[in-house]
Amino acid sequence: MSVWDRLTQAREPAVERIVQTVQEQSFAGLVGEADVGKSALLGAAVARLSDEFTIVRLDLDGAWSPNRLAWRWARELTRAVIGTVALSHLDALSPEMWPTSTRSALLGLPAQLGREVATLAQAPMPPRGVGKPDVLDGPVQATRRLAEEKPLLLVLDHLEAPRAAGLGSPDVAELLWRVRSGGQYTPNLHLLVCTRGPAQDLAAGPDAAYRLDGRWLTLDPPPPEAFSDATSADEALCRLVHARTGGHPRATVELLEEHQRKDQHLSDIDSLIGAMAERHSDLARRYIQHARSVHRLGAHLLLAIAQGLGPYEATPEIAASEIAPAMRSLHLNGLVRRTGPREWASADPRVAWALGAEHDHELTQAAHHRSSIPLAPPDSDGENALQRHLSEELTTRQRRILEQLANGRTNAEIADTLGLSLSTVKGHLRNIYRQLGVKNRRDARAVIDHETPVASS
Repeated sequence: MSVWDRLTQAREPAVERIVQTVQEQSFAGLVGEADVGKSALLGAAVARLSDEFTIVRLDLDGAWSPNRLAWRWARELTRAVIGTVALSHLDALSPEMWPTSTRSALLGLPAQLGREVATLAQAPMPPRGVGKPDVLDGPVQATRRLAEEKPLLLVLDHLEAPRAAGLGSPDVAELLWRVRSGGQYTPNLHLLVCTRGPAQDLAAGPDAAYRLDGRWLTLDPPPPEAFSDATSADEALCRLVHARTGGHPRATVELLEEHQRKDQHLSDIDSLIGAMAERHSDLARRYIQHARSVHRLGAHLLLAIAQGLGPYEATPEIAASEIAPAMRSLHLNGLVRRTGPREWASADPRVAWALGAEHDHELTQAAHHRSSIPLAPPDSDGENALQRHLSEELTTRQRRILEQLANGRTNAEIADTLGLSLSTVKGHLRNIYRQLGVKNRRDARAVIDHETPVASS
């Protein structure tokens, strides 16, 4: 059995819990951090509920405007009525080529969904215009009409997406009010939403439509035993890998499978992580670009968190009132996850490894778009900052690491040369940066190049 199959089997109780909650409650919510596998669990639960409910599933990720959301909603309602095959005929065949069964199903569509929704479902996708909010009235009414005939489950995935997209996106709180007001006298209408923590208030906040209604289920990362085959050696490996990935499903599975392929010892996990950091540099670059697009401090804070620094402690020169909204934006967009009070980590540990390794100078420069900290001037007695740190502050091991850095070595190369783990090298580098009064390896090398060469110890 593959690692992913073991994980799927181990999360079976969570799927059953979702199914049972939907059956018992008219409203059910799933909430969890980014990349804990919410959508996979949601899909598995919805598949089991399809025999009991008519399913209308809307993924709000990409529903940029009310008119586009209304079009998607109309299409999903049509799929529920005429089936997937008949709906595909609308896209793949010209009207004169439609089978008789498809023609008959479309003729009865206005009576079941209303003429407005039936027309919208057969129209091409609308342009990415803003549209008027009342365009959603037709799909809401059609959903209620279907629920009067048989049990219907309306699934809203990525509830946070419109809020993260910003101006022009559908008002999700208003949408939930419309669903509630349109279906509160329809006992057959059930609602299942899936979202990240920062957007939970859209459905359950003090002014939300489902305040204190239904039940919320919190989905946490899978535990180490979810990846294990129950052998003692495999359990030890899974615990070690789980500690390094924080339970992130895809990163844990990838690291375990890589370890199995290379058949390495437990102590070689750091070298595998270094290889994965190199492999996922493009993913890290996309994260940096996304972080910058959601807030002007986003890339700077994301890189600080990836290097194990707190966002507030890493940037003391920036007011907390300015950092807080940036962190909310990063959290809402799934770029970071909360690990404790004022404690954060990258949502994807593979991104943290790639950014922490800093093997790509171009990536580092893209993240640090702000000017670097000025270098310390020479002391009055002529001794410069680097000489002082070399003679008084830096340990022998730190001097050796600094020598390797001066020669342009990456973190992984430094670890291999000195026989250290990658995490140990990164920890020493953070201390060296702090003692030299710089932020990253680029600034540290600038200190070295402009002041004193590093001698071997």
